[in-house]
Amino acid sequence: MGIAWPVLFVAILVVAGMIGPRTHSAAEELAALGTPGYRRLDMFMHMLFGMTGLLGIGWCVGLNQLLQAGRPSRSGTLAMIFGVAAFSIMAAMIVVQGSVFAGLGEQFGKLTSEPDKSAAVGTLHALRRIDLGLDFTWDIFISWSMIMFGVSMLPNLHFGKLWGISGILIAGFLFSRDLWSAPHPSDPDPSFLALIWIGAVGIQMLRRARKVS
Repeated sequence: MGIAWPVLFVAILVVAGMIGPRTHSAAEELAALGTPGYRRLDMFMHMLFGMTGLLGIGWCVGLNQLLQAGRPSRSGTLAMIFGVAAFSIMAAMIVVQGSVFAGLGEQFGKLTSEPDKSAAVGTLHALRRIDLGLDFTWDIFISWSMIMFGVSMLPNLHFGKLWGISGILIAGFLFSRDLWSAPHPSDPDPSFLALIWIGAVGIQMLRRARKVS
């Protein structure tokens, strides 16, 4: 799950960009979402994207179990709790975003006057603050999940200081940037570092879990 989640995360982003219409403004995006076919496809992609959070939750639970094999770890337990909350928030963020797009797109397709269309675009910008807030909340929980997992890795025979320190530093760096740019995502977005770390930890989990079992 730790390997599959980053891969699917990136794959869905790429596929969504490839199959979606080329738009350059919020008004063009709403106009595209006014067509039932694209609206259903966009909502499906958002739902699929949100469901990857289930893989993230599985990764958190499995990593905590491996870290606590033979040695209880409070930091590992906290990391798992923060991680489960983080991926649940991520799923909510993505589904809420898709629902807002779908709902406003459907309404936009029925509008005929330019003032009404301009008002719809303003409504979209206002409602996007909701998923931006959820996005920042996700950043908080996933960053501290990674930090606490890193702390629990430091004395662990399956991981050690290299894994623990790298996780703490990456999460601390990402959180500081997100804190500075909130509520907007940091630009450029270095979150790919977290994806790489999670995927690498997933590979290490597979290598070490066999020895535990």
